[in-house]
Amino acid sequence: KLDFDNKTVWPKPDRLPEGFAPQVILQKAKYPGLGIAALHAEGITGKGVRIAVIDQPPLLNHEEYCHAFEFYDNTRVPIAGPQMHGAALASISVGKSCGVAPEAKLHYYSVPMWESKNSFYTDSLNAIVDRNEKLPKEQHVRAVAISTAMFPMYPKYDEYKRAFARAWKAGVVVFTCQTLKSHKFSYCMLNKRPGADADDYRSYTPVSWCPTKLHGKFSLWLPGGTRTVAGPDNPDEYDYSIDCGNSWGTPFLAGLSALALQVNPQLTPDEIIELLLKTAVQADFGRIVNPAAFVKAAKSRKKKTK
Repeated sequence: KLDFDNKTVWPKPDRLPEGFAPQVILQKAKYPGLGIAALHAEGITGKGVRIAVIDQPPLLNHEEYCHAFEFYDNTRVPIAGPQMHGAALASISVGKSCGVAPEAKLHYYSVPMWESKNSFYTDSLNAIVDRNEKLPKEQHVRAVAISTAMFPMYPKYDEYKRAFARAWKAGVVVFTCQTLKSHKFSYCMLNKRPGADADDYRSYTPVSWCPTKLHGKFSLWLPGGTRTVAGPDNPDEYDYSIDCGNSWGTPFLAGLSALALQVNPQLTPDEIIELLLKTAVQADFGRIVNPAAFVKAAKSRKKKTK
């Protein structure tokens, strides 16, 4: 039940509970779970697909995800140092050991999330679409992760909605923590019971901060807690946390979209949402994302004829 990192100083082994090996726990918890490893073993790693994260500045040279950087934009927050949020999102999406899509290319747009403005997200989404329009189709960003839901509370919400709609129409699926009302798509996060099989759906339970009465509100549940992610301070830092917030969901979904787009580049944003919901596994508290079934359904989805 304790959060720690790989720099935590522990008592000597004879002063620790029998069988308690912090570094082993931390290493095993890098795995995203739910059959992702089997997909990677098949070569479904997001290779050739580009995803974008719009979030706080990451540590650029972290060993977990520095290989994936293809484009970085820090024009909106040029002087801020690396933040916890940025490192975590980059590692969950494209990390070599933590990531859902370890061979996808990452485009990163740093924004000052601590300022209550929609303009940062609006400008970044428009910049992604503008850049796509200048590049060959195979080099387009196809999925975006934005880990906030505060848009309606910030100024110029209509401008943000137009930028979101523009990206969607251009074939870019955008995941945020906000409910996607047009598709009745909302999600919440899961914790894995410590020591349980990460590939077994029965190992997961809703995060502690989500009241039972709200469980039926969400159309999809995602793994995120009891996980290790990249830390923000050192290139070899990793942080292990029991719980997580919904912020960890958008990079998971963007990475999962990259796997689907690798096997079927013609998928539209609407189809991605449709297949995520259609292939989910039913649990007592709701439906859990099913990566293998999602990718299989994406692969078998008939290509549209002109």
